[in-house]
Amino acid sequence: MLSWATGWATPVFKGKDDELKALEAMRFKASEREKSDLKKVLSMPEGRRVFWRLLSACRIYQASYSDSAQHMAYNEGRRSVGLFVLNEINRAGVEALGTMQREANSDVLTNIPQKDAVETDGDKQ
Repeated sequence: MLSWATGWATPVFKGKDDELKALEAMRFKASEREKSDLKKVLSMPEGRRVFWRLLSACRIYQASYSDSAQHMAYNEGRRSVGLFVLNEINRAGVEALGTMQREANSDVLTNIPQKDAVETDGDKQ
């Protein structure tokens, strides 16, 4: 296969082993860049909230069973995407998932309306 060397449009013919090594190096570099990008996004609370919502929507911790084969296939497809995202998060750093869970639990607890703070129609004037 024809490859281009670092010179000005100088064709260089490489062997298959060299091409495979170059392809593997490019894949590794792309994988490391993806991992770095995800770490950057997960380092921000906003990024963790977005990913937590995505994982929740994918229902990865729920059964995908349904009486309908179509619904079950749909649920399993959604869950499959969620498992992929979960794997990517874990690949970027295991601590991110725990942080996301703690933050989500904290958000739920802090957003529960207090008994005295709940406004009813009768309280409005």
